[in-house]
Amino acid sequence: MKKRYKFLIVAVIIVIILSLIFYGFGAYTSDAYIRADWTEISPRIEGYVKEVFVKDNEFVKKGDRLFQLDPYVYQLRLNKLNANCNFALAKYETIKNDIDMVKQLIKDSDESLAVADLNIQRYKKLQEQNAVSIQDYQSYISDYENTKTSNDQLRRTLSQNQDLLVEQENQIELIKAERDIAKFQLEITTVVAPFDGYVTNNYLMPGLFVQQGQGVFGIAATQNPWIEANIKEYWVGRIKPGQKVWILTDLHLSKILEGRVASVRKAVNRESTQGMILPYVEPLIDWVRLEYRFTVRIEFIDLPKDVELKMGSDARVFVFFW
Repeated sequence: MKKRYKFLIVAVIIVIILSLIFYGFGAYTSDAYIRADWTEISPRIEGYVKEVFVKDNEFVKKGDRLFQLDPYVYQLRLNKLNANCNFALAKYETIKNDIDMVKQLIKDSDESLAVADLNIQRYKKLQEQNAVSIQDYQSYISDYENTKTSNDQLRRTLSQNQDLLVEQENQIELIKAERDIAKFQLEITTVVAPFDGYVTNNYLMPGLFVQQGQGVFGIAATQNPWIEANIKEYWVGRIKPGQKVWILTDLHLSKILEGRVASVRKAVNRESTQGMILPYVEPLIDWVRLEYRFTVRIEFIDLPKDVELKMGSDARVFVFFW
């Protein structure tokens, strides 16, 4: 009986020592999962799907075509704006030519006005000397006034045409801006991959109408995964970037993968209020007290090529404190 008690005491001591070693030299959690960069693919304009270029779970590279919306309406809009732009440019050239013509007429009118003014001065002296009749003198005055009236009208016409030219320039800039938008919209009828990754949840079919910003499927860059581990707060203070980590995933239970701590989240929200910027990590019941957890980002070290990880799958991690 004494030997039995001794064995139990030794076993308890061994368990305590192992527990102290386990909890004193590292941090363990099973509340961890595999993450990867991913995005929801959505068109930047609305339209009917004309063609789908990729299949579900297919690997794509950045810039590869994913699907295309029917470009017909957007092409018509661009054609219309091209025509409007050409018409506006032609009108601009017409106004510009009119301005050049009016400037030449003003130049000729100025010369005629100067001659008429000299005639008035000359005939005024002659009339004062009774060398010419008053009718001849008044005739030259009338010619001057008519030339002056015509000159003033030409200058008003020049000012109006210059205002029209500025207005037409603004109209051309507006049409060009609308044309650039139409050209851009035509280009983005073809939706391309924003980065390398795997197509997920793709059930898109030709003929489907999609709204602007409507998510149609996703792309996950699972070729570059990492681990997000939610670790209890009494361990977090001892975790530092660069510390070694052992990782066991449910996808590959026979392989212990190596990683390192990349960063530790600096803040979490203690309430599960919607719309908060700070993340909320659900505390797990540990006896009576609820232990809050902080998210630790863990990067893989030399991930074997035959190990294929999937975003969202579970993992267990042990962080060494040295």
